[in-house]
Amino acid sequence: MDGDGIDEIKLSATRENIKETLDILLPKMGKDDQLFFFTIDHGGTNDGITASFIHLWGWKVLHDYTLAEWLEPFTNKLVNVNVVLGQCYSGGFVDNLTKSGCVIATASTGMQSSGACPNIPYDEFVYHWTCAINGANHLGISNNYAADIDNNGVVTMEEAFIYAEKKDTLQETPVYLSTPTYIGESLAFNKSAKTVDLYVKDNSSDTGKEFNNSTDKTWISPSIWVRNEDDGIEIHENPISNLTHKTATVYVKINNRGREPYKGGKWVHLYWAKASTVIEEKSWTGNENFQNNSTGGHIADIYIEPIKVGGSRTVKTQWNLPEATISFKEIIRDDYCIRAKISDYEQDDVYTTTHIDTRSYNNLAQKNVSIVNKRQLKYKIPILIRNIDNIKKRYTIELVPRTLHDKVILSKADIEMELGPVLFNGLIEPLEKSKLSEQDNNSVIVKFPSLSKEAKIDVDLEADALDKLGIKFNFKAPSPEGTEYTIDLLQKDENGAIIGGQTFIVEAPDYSDIPIVIEPSTDDSGKIQLTTNGEEFETIRWYDTKDETIGTTSDISVIPTAENQKFKVVGITEEGTLATETIHLDYSAVIKTVVIDGTQVSVEFSRQPQINGVLEVVSVLDNKINDTFVLNDGTIMTFDISNYSKGIYNINYYENDIIIDSQKIVINK
Repeated sequence: MDGDGIDEIKLSATRENIKETLDILLPKMGKDDQLFFFTIDHGGTNDGITASFIHLWGWKVLHDYTLAEWLEPFTNKLVNVNVVLGQCYSGGFVDNLTKSGCVIATASTGMQSSGACPNIPYDEFVYHWTCAINGANHLGISNNYAADIDNNGVVTMEEAFIYAEKKDTLQETPVYLSTPTYIGESLAFNKSAKTVDLYVKDNSSDTGKEFNNSTDKTWISPSIWVRNEDDGIEIHENPISNLTHKTATVYVKINNRGREPYKGGKWVHLYWAKASTVIEEKSWTGNENFQNNSTGGHIADIYIEPIKVGGSRTVKTQWNLPEATISFKEIIRDDYCIRAKISDYEQDDVYTTTHIDTRSYNNLAQKNVSIVNKRQLKYKIPILIRNIDNIKKRYTIELVPRTLHDKVILSKADIEMELGPVLFNGLIEPLEKSKLSEQDNNSVIVKFPSLSKEAKIDVDLEADALDKLGIKFNFKAPSPEGTEYTIDLLQKDENGAIIGGQTFIVEAPDYSDIPIVIEPSTDDSGKIQLTTNGEEFETIRWYDTKDETIGTTSDISVIPTAENQKFKVVGITEEGTLATETIHLDYSAVIKTVVIDGTQVSVEFSRQPQINGVLEVVSVLDNKINDTFVLNDGTIMTFDISNYSKGIYNINYYENDIIIDSQKIVINK
């Protein structure tokens, strides 16, 4: 056939030879085998729509209904039947081959002719289909398996069709059908489409296809959930572990996407891990420690009872909850990830790989989802961050709202990240001073105020590094009752690819029936004391004009300035309702007059400056500080400007490192 001296042609393409060959193959083939039927020939049609046929040797034809009849015994035996037709009007065969276990690709519809490539003697569609399968063209030039959309080393029948359809330049419309869908998604020349195929969903649109390219978030399985009581409700809860509640129930929904009922013989293995963006196999199996405690472990092995074709079954088990072990300086809670793995063995055949991408395996799924109830907003959520490589790597840790609706959280709440020492020391660029609040030698808080465009850090982590990260949502505005925001904590590599994450579903506080009030009073030093009804609220937070946190108790002392006269208090009740109030304070100028007399400047104050108050003279041109004076007594301050250059200067008055007042002077000498 190809002129290399070896005769590839075994039989002539007559009706008798085709039927005889199929009769010989039928008893030799069984479940999960693949029968490949490929034709390059002329075709015809009786109605220009669906009644198509293939021209054979001896001036005979093979009608679509006849081929369907000949192939039916194979599909009845659960053989995977793979049909590729390149002749004119080939699409007319599709309606007859809608049999379970059959995948068909045709060069054209039932009313179109099919043509050859414009520059080489091959039918266009089947040429490109063959290039997809071979990973090379007719000259042996590699296309680097361009048809392998998910880059898993397998070109499925679906992928081969997609590649050929895109490459086909003629006025023809290739047609594809897989019955059921998963046959074409799975079947390749180096991979079988199993008749029984159990899977756990990675995300809501997951059909069990490997590789699952419908998501880049590998940790949000809707088919795994935890309940604190065995109530059967399909809503994920955070497990509660305390002296009176030490167990939870884990549920897993398992689907059968195959074309044969699952009759038994498989198990689902369940594991837990401390909430993490990326989790290694050694953590799932209980072979990793952090702060002298295990970061994960085995939950249970559950036998899977029969599941009908296209059906599902939910299994469950009791989980003896681990004790909380990851501590921060503030009150914390423990959150967990759950992994489910289907296997043929009662004892799990544990992977030896460091980290598994669940999208590549439909028998593997995990749930890294934290439910943040509005009554739990005071708690800090601990997350583990890892470098899973054995070399130093750069990562971005970023909080990203899932949708436009979820983005509203960035205007409703400040977000805090508490960094352990490894993460803090790995920061690539020093963060703005306003974002850092050092706690002690072991942790640092990074603050992302509301309306921030992004909440992320970039870190360099040494090989196999492991450290803690705390997340807290400080709401300062209410939302309608029942509002939830979904936000993903993503770990990205240096190329921006997502390698893992943890998802938070945050229930926002709604409007409180309890009003929060502010009572101002003035002390002898000129400071204003702001007091609120703190006993009514579980948490209190004060904000200044710049919307920065200035206190977390029921009363604070403030000094109003020209730039800072508005103060806000936010209180959240134990029930998770929020109240807020704002007060505007009158600002009285402290610098009464500034008089220039030759080379002397006299500054008169409207009140006695605070002890150790500071007067600073700053050039407006270059922001250079010319003089700094510490004030101790009197309401008039005089200083010499004989060495000052011509220009404009700001005279700033500070108390406790805060600018209380400022005036400009112009020097014309």
